[in-house]
Amino acid sequence: MLGFEGEQLVSFATGHYFAEVNSGFIVYIVTNPFVRSRGLGAKTLSKLEELLHKDAAAAGYDSLSAIILETETQEIAHTEAEKEDCMKRNQ
Repeated sequence: MLGFEGEQLVSFATGHYFAEVNSGFIVYIVTNPFVRSRGLGAKTLSKLEELLHKDAAAAGYDSLSAIILETETQEIAHTEAEKEDCMKRNQ
């Protein structure tokens, strides 16, 4: 999924729906660092959740059971900036 503001790419996300367990798995979500802190990540996440819920409905479920998003831990961050980004992601 790509997010644009006009002609500018501002976000990117990928995910998969697994009907066998009625769950979505978010593989990757990123926002353009030049336009961060404007709620674009939250909008991208919301749209991806919407698409996963539609997949669940198409598979015959009333609702989605779970959404899984894997993020790195603060312990593996190499710099303070990476550690701060990790803390934001986990929030």
